[in-house]
Amino acid sequence: MQMMKNTKEKSNRQAYRNMLMMMNSKVKSNRQAYRNMLMMMNFKSKLKDQMLTRRQNAKEESKDIIKVIENFRENVSKGPEFVCACCFRLCFENQVVQCKRELYKPGSAKAIADTCISEKYLHICSDECRDECLFKQTNRVTLWICYTCHRKILKGKIPAESFANNLALEDIPLELNRLNQLEQHLISLNIPFMKIVALPKGGQKAVHGPCVCVPSDISKVTTTLPRSEDDNCLVKVKLKRKLQYKGYEEYQFVDTKHLEEALSFLKEKNDWYSNVEINGEWLNPIPTSEIKCGAEKKDNESNTRTDRVKEDNLEDKTDKKEQENAVDSYLDESLQGVQFDTCLQPADIAQEALDLLFDQEFNLSPAEGNNPVSLLKEKGIEAKTFPVHYPTGKNTWNEDREEKLSLLRYFNLRLMSVENRFARDTSYIFFCQYMSELDRVMSNVQISLRKGSVFSDGQKVTSKMLCNKESLNGLFRKDEAIKFMKPVRGTPPYWQSIQKDIFCMIRQLGIPTFFASFSSADFRWKEIVETILKQQGDIRNVDDLSWDEKCKVLCSNPATAARMFDHRFHKFLKDVIMSDAEPIGHVIDYFYRVEFQQRGSPHTHCVFW
Repeated sequence: MQMMKNTKEKSNRQAYRNMLMMMNSKVKSNRQAYRNMLMMMNFKSKLKDQMLTRRQNAKEESKDIIKVIENFRENVSKGPEFVCACCFRLCFENQVVQCKRELYKPGSAKAIADTCISEKYLHICSDECRDECLFKQTNRVTLWICYTCHRKILKGKIPAESFANNLALEDIPLELNRLNQLEQHLISLNIPFMKIVALPKGGQKAVHGPCVCVPSDISKVTTTLPRSEDDNCLVKVKLKRKLQYKGYEEYQFVDTKHLEEALSFLKEKNDWYSNVEINGEWLNPIPTSEIKCGAEKKDNESNTRTDRVKEDNLEDKTDKKEQENAVDSYLDESLQGVQFDTCLQPADIAQEALDLLFDQEFNLSPAEGNNPVSLLKEKGIEAKTFPVHYPTGKNTWNEDREEKLSLLRYFNLRLMSVENRFARDTSYIFFCQYMSELDRVMSNVQISLRKGSVFSDGQKVTSKMLCNKESLNGLFRKDEAIKFMKPVRGTPPYWQSIQKDIFCMIRQLGIPTFFASFSSADFRWKEIVETILKQQGDIRNVDDLSWDEKCKVLCSNPATAARMFDHRFHKFLKDVIMSDAEPIGHVIDYFYRVEFQQRGSPHTHCVFW
């Protein structure tokens, strides 16, 4: 009995000791947790103080106009140099994020990332690189992706602009890459006729009127141009809309050997040229001695077809008004200078002197007698019109795709592509501009018809009303006939709606405080020329370039020059005008309009309240 009591007492003591030990351990753990909590609170308070200090410093710096200007210059120092690994577009720094494949979780996102992300334009220095590698100091050594493609892949969807969506481009072979502008048009199945004029000072291009694509008969080219014994045969060729016209669309030297090799390549690789018959033995052979510089004059009739003689007879009988309609194209292309000058000089005097040594000219009109094609309905219109950009004729706008891509987004992708073949071609730029405007007009017409054609007074439109000339004139006088073009930028209804918005702003905010104009000083901004030179792989220093060389660089890529002006203006508006420094005061609201100067560069008109 006594032993049982002793054992119970011992067990109670042991339990009491264990309880004390547990209580002590809990107290210690609570003390440690309390210490950790205090440390965490101190860390959070310190971090909060640091963040507040940083914000205060940033706010103070944002009020310092000198710091604001320095930040602005730093932000605009880089152009579109970042290549998206998915859509291959050249983007600005604020439009991309570093591409990390581990961010895309396993599953559909990872599979799509493996399909859509490519390292084609990622440069990794190897033994083949020179000591001074051109890409070592650029952003090509890092893989980037734009935010649009990044968000799409995170959602497990293929980006519509991805190269995997039937948008990949083939490399241009030597047979097509060495052709000049006229030679490219001579081998095209559709010739894009548009009135392109040279603007003063910088030599940039502008277009007047629509773009008309007319099917071309390539057999007329192969049977008309001579075939010399020498492979380096150059002949002067004038491309005309009609042989009866004195004016011409283009006037350049043409290498017949290059044309033959280019057509042979297209017939073999391009499906659109599979049915094109190329005459293996060209007509009108001429010996080499007759085309050398300084040769004696010869008659054009002995080296052309018999219908060329008929063309000479028709020129004398043609009405003078019809002949003079196309004469102005010569002044637009061969004369350069400020308008209204009394002295006009040729754009290239050396070329004019060289033309005097070549007495023979060949007039070509391969599209004469053919009807223009519909730009929006013609299948493969791009591949037929610009075969150099699409050597195999695939992956154009009309291609079937898994993800639908609108025409405007497609042209945006092509003009911003790292393959600057599109941005350097002014004909393609004007072709895109006209097609996009035509597409928007036609889509708005269809939307208006689906809504039901009803006037503002409730009267319905009937076919009888449209056939009546008086009622039709009344529709135009009241602007009822053009209301459907209100969403189309640049049309009278569009600017009428913008005018109403400005009037509303004036009624609410009062008269604007400032009116400002911002012009493009593209010859003084080194960043623009440097960016274009980097895109072309040119290592020349901007300071060493003359004014003429800078003009050629800017004209070689007008898309990049316009993008950099737009980026610079918006950065200036956000980082300087709207900053806390308030250089012109606190801005409540603003409105701006972008126009293009007489020399072709953009400028902006703004009003600030």
